[in-house]
Amino acid sequence: VSLNDIKDTNFASAGHRIPCLEWKIDEASETEGIGEILVRGDVVMKGYYKRPDLTAQVLRDGWFYTGDYGRINEKDEIVITGRKKNIVVLSNGKNIYPEELEEKISNIPYIKEVIVHGVKNEFGQDVKLSAEVYIEEENVKSSTVLADIRKTLCDLPLYKQISDVILRNIPFAKTSSNKIKRA
Repeated sequence: VSLNDIKDTNFASAGHRIPCLEWKIDEASETEGIGEILVRGDVVMKGYYKRPDLTAQVLRDGWFYTGDYGRINEKDEIVITGRKKNIVVLSNGKNIYPEELEEKISNIPYIKEVIVHGVKNEFGQDVKLSAEVYIEEENVKSSTVLADIRKTLCDLPLYKQISDVILRNIPFAKTSSNKIKRA
């Protein structure tokens, strides 16, 4: 649905809208303008083969509900912030897109893989964030990892901060496209 022009590449975005397509953001937040990305045009699929039930979930009034969350910037470029199914809604109503935090945490050299998820209270509400990380180095303490993560995320708002860390000694299970399987 988008492409980057070699002369005007913005690595923070997925690129400009292709001409034969419309896009919009569904239920965009007032503060960040983030919502589900919807697209419509000749290049959008007609539906899932012999699956009208799945088609009805993603195609409504000609719009394809992508399942991706993002925003449209001032240059009409799409900026993807995460997947709808991965969003963490904290008890204070703040939306967290784990991929945003995981991307930053992955820049810590010794962290090989990371998943950010909500931690629930006794009422089943997500009240804080935890990072589960796979590291190959031995003798790295969770307190060191947490300190490095907090330093990496220090420019983000308090509600996006990681409260605790779970260390793994084996890699996460992966999908066939080598993405980490989320619980």
